[in-house]
Amino acid sequence: MKTLGAIFFSILAGSCFSQALVYPRIGATLSNTSATETDGIDQVSKVGFSVGAGFEFKLNDTFSLQPELNFTQKGFGFNAEESDQTFFISIENKTRIDYLEVPVFAKIYLGPTAKVYLLAGPSVAVGIGGQAKTKVTTDLFGTPFNVTVKGKVKFGEPPVSYNPEEDTEIYFDNRVDFGLQGGLGVIVYRQAAVELRYNYGLSDLMDEEDSKNRVIHINIVVPLNSFKKAAK
Repeated sequence: MKTLGAIFFSILAGSCFSQALVYPRIGATLSNTSATETDGIDQVSKVGFSVGAGFEFKLNDTFSLQPELNFTQKGFGFNAEESDQTFFISIENKTRIDYLEVPVFAKIYLGPTAKVYLLAGPSVAVGIGGQAKTKVTTDLFGTPFNVTVKGKVKFGEPPVSYNPEEDTEIYFDNRVDFGLQGGLGVIVYRQAAVELRYNYGLSDLMDEEDSKNRVIHINIVVPLNSFKKAAK
């Protein structure tokens, strides 16, 4: 958290003394993990949102550096069923993990007057919370029963008193998520753009499981500076 804050304020201070464009952005995320499906358990993508701002430092007409600070929701879901002649149970889970994330992009415009640009670069994110929601539906001897359980997402070692069968919190080993991101943007009006990005996580949520984040971003980006130019 402190490291991300220091990076953000360094970016902000630098933008005050340069010709950097400030890019507020908002969008939707569609996320899952790299975990392999097992028999009887189907993976389901989790829908979330992302909001933040980037600071574009133009080096020439076609190349820029663009660090950002974003709030991003990642996560995963799964569905599982089991039944026999007298028993049926269905479990639906959606887990949302909230991050503060700093990607640093190389931004390449496809020509001096191009309306299309590419983004690529590393990112680091710090988990700040989240929520897991599990719906259980069962039918025992013809009697239906439904229950929904919600619990907070936490990081690190659970306390000694933690009982996974009774407590609703979910603990992940790793709070920090390193990744690589890439994407494509299309300028639709002045410098306002629509972007499609992909976040390829390099860090496992759980140390002993293949559980890296995989996230698709769809963003709307409107530079603050473009409003100033339009008002003149």
